[in-house]
Amino acid sequence: MFKKNSPEFKILAISIIISFLTTVITAIGYSSYKDMPVIFGIVALAIAILELFIGVILLVAGSKESGKGFLVTAGILLLVSGASCGGYALMS
Repeated sequence: MFKKNSPEFKILAISIIISFLTTVITAIGYSSYKDMPVIFGIVALAIAILELFIGVILLVAGSKESGKGFLVTAGILLLVSGASCGGYALMS
């Protein structure tokens, strides 16, 4: 797993916290707590796509450590997104 001081861990922690907070705010606004896994999956997917673009741009710009951190985090968020939406679809 990641070391606590690695850029991948910091980026992943911040991304998951942002995804969760955005999900809670959206669910409160729509009063649909039963759809929270789907909302979380969609938010995580959007953040993962954004991080893919940021990672590629950073790699091209020459910041290899940060670029790799964003790409690894985007992959993990894509996995979490698919598991969240897929698990919800199987349960309903």
